[in-house]
Amino acid sequence: MLLFVLTCLLAVFPAISTKSPIFGPEEVNSVEGNSVSITCYYPPTSVNRHTRKYWCRQGARGGCITLISSEGYVSSKYAGRANLTNFPENGTFVVNIAQLSQDDSGRYKCGLGINSRGLSFDVSLEVSQGPGLLNDTKVYTVDLGRTVTINCPFKTENAQKRKSLYKQIGLYPVLVIDSSGYVNPNYTGRIRLDIQGTGQLLFSVVINQLRLSDAGQYLCQAGDDSNSNKKNADLQVLKPEPELVYEDLRGSVTFHCALGPEVANVAKFLCRQSSGENCDVVVNTLGKRAPAFEGRILLNPQDKDGSFSVVITGLRKEDAGRYLCGAHSDGQLQEGSPIQAWQLFVNEDRVSIRSYRTDISMSDFENSREFGANDNMGASSITQETSLGGKEEFVATTESTTETKEPKKAKRSSKEEAEMAYKDFLLQSSTVAAEAQDGPQEA
Repeated sequence: MLLFVLTCLLAVFPAISTKSPIFGPEEVNSVEGNSVSITCYYPPTSVNRHTRKYWCRQGARGGCITLISSEGYVSSKYAGRANLTNFPENGTFVVNIAQLSQDDSGRYKCGLGINSRGLSFDVSLEVSQGPGLLNDTKVYTVDLGRTVTINCPFKTENAQKRKSLYKQIGLYPVLVIDSSGYVNPNYTGRIRLDIQGTGQLLFSVVINQLRLSDAGQYLCQAGDDSNSNKKNADLQVLKPEPELVYEDLRGSVTFHCALGPEVANVAKFLCRQSSGENCDVVVNTLGKRAPAFEGRILLNPQDKDGSFSVVITGLRKEDAGRYLCGAHSDGQLQEGSPIQAWQLFVNEDRVSIRSYRTDISMSDFENSREFGANDNMGASSITQETSLGGKEEFVATTESTTETKEPKKAKRSSKEEAEMAYKDFLLQSSTVAAEAQDGPQEA
C-alpha cells in the first residue's frame, strides 16, 4: 500500500530530492601507469549494507554509465584492471583501478542502489601524463610544503670543480643553485647546496617548503666540460589527499593536525577553502577566530612535536567543506606551507520534498489509500519505472488489497507518510536493482 501512496505522491509532487548521505573524495589525482584506490562512505544501515554499490562515469548528456558494481558487473574498459569491494561492517566500499591512462580522466559517481536516483557522490579523476624519464633517473616523491634532499654523486676528478643543479624548463635547463653561491630567485631562502667530505664524492641540494611549481625534472652536474658527471632527478610534489570526515548535524568534529617537529615553533592555523585556492582562517595560534565559529570552537594546546587539535561543536550544514591545517609565521595559508587536509560532510539525515502545489492535504493521501483498497478487481497493478545500471526498464508489481479488520491506528502526518513511502521505495528499488543485469547504457 505504501508503494501505491508513493505513486500518488509522485503525481502531485513532481520532484523528490534527497541530501545524499554518500560521500567520498571530491578530487583524485594520479599519473599514467599508476593505480588509485577510491573509498566511498555510506551510513551503515541494514538496507545500505546489502544494496547494490556502483562506480559510473558521467556522460555529456547527464547520464552515468556503469563501469563496475557490487553485483559482479565489470565494463570491458575495466576488465582485468579494476575491482569493487564492499565493507559493510564499517559502511564503506572501495574501487581500485590500475594501469591508469589519460583516457580515464573525467567525472564519476560512486553510489548505492540505482544510478539515477541521487544516492551518489561526484568524484573527479585527473590522470596526468607520466614523465618521459631516462634510465638513470632518480624519482623523489614529496608532499607539498615538505623538504626534499637531492643527492648528486660525482667522480674524484671532479671533486674540486663547480657543482650545480639545473631544472628543465621546456627545452632548456635553467640554473637553480651552484657551489659559487648563485641561487635562482624562485628558490631564495629555501634552498642550499651541501658538499660532503672528500671521501664521500657526493653533494646534496636541500629544498624546503616545497611548492607545486617545484615539481619537474632536474639535473645534477659536477664539472663543466665533457668529463663532467651528471645525474637526472624527477621531483613529484603531491597535494595531500583529504581525509574524509562524516559527522551529524549539531554534532562535533575534531581535526588532529600533526605537521612534524620541524615546524613545532611556527604559528599554526586551521582554514576552510572557499572559492578557488582561497582558504579563510577559522582559528590560529595567534588568537584569530572566525565570527561564524565563535563560541563553538576550541584549539587545544600543541604538543612538544608541534601537533595540535581543533574541536568544532554544534555543527551546521554550512560547516561542510574542505579544511586545511598548516604552519606559517603569518598564521595563515601561504605558498609552501606544510598542510593536512580534511573533507567534512555534515549529515542532515532527512528527505526533502519540493512541492509545486500548495493545496495538498492529508485527505489526498487518505483518498488515494481508499481508491486502492476498493479496487473492483481486488488488487492494484502498479507500474514502477526504474533505471537499472543505465538501462530503462519497467517492473510491474502487484499488491493484494484484501481488507482485514484491524484496530484503528493513529493517522500519520503527510510528511511522515511521504518519508515512509520514500524509504519503502528505496528498499524495493534496491531489491529490483540487485536482481537486474548491469549494462553499459546511459542512465
